[in-house]
Amino acid sequence: MKKFLMSLLGALALIGLAVSAAAAQSAAVTIHLNEVQGSGDVGTATLTTVGPNQTRVVLQMGGAMPMEHNHPAHIHQGTCATLDPTPAFALNPVTNGHSDTTVPVALTTLLARRYAINLHESPAAITTYTACGELTTLNAVRTPPGAAGLPPTGKGPELLWGSALLAGLLLTSLGLRLVRGRAA
Repeated sequence: MKKFLMSLLGALALIGLAVSAAAAQSAAVTIHLNEVQGSGDVGTATLTTVGPNQTRVVLQMGGAMPMEHNHPAHIHQGTCATLDPTPAFALNPVTNGHSDTTVPVALTTLLARRYAINLHESPAAITTYTACGELTTLNAVRTPPGAAGLPPTGKGPELLWGSALLAGLLLTSLGLRLVRGRAA
């Protein structure tokens, strides 16, 4: 009976691992950044949980404005229409259409409150917004790790399926042991 309980606990641990891998899959969202004031600038912001209170923000921009120069980017409280002009979190400037920053706030916090990501024309024209995207669950598209230029986490579907298969085999083995033990 003791071996049975230990095997059952091992199988449950594997199932827990499979569930945590599935949870890791949903720890990224992509937000669409839309043009502001006819700028023609559009893009995406992919936000990924990297720690309990850390979110990686990767901006990919394109459009009418040349993106080879630095374009300041920030996360502001509010919406694109009613924006607090003081940034809540600074992002690395967009250069060559790309920015990658880790901010000290949980992704769940960013999605639960009213925040927006803004791209500015230049450091000299900081009050001129060229793109904006609201961080809401309505504007978010779930993004698997490894998409949008993010590195794979190693906790993808392969781990999920492998763990589930191993847990199923262990549970089947335990069931056969139990049936044989009762028949004897």
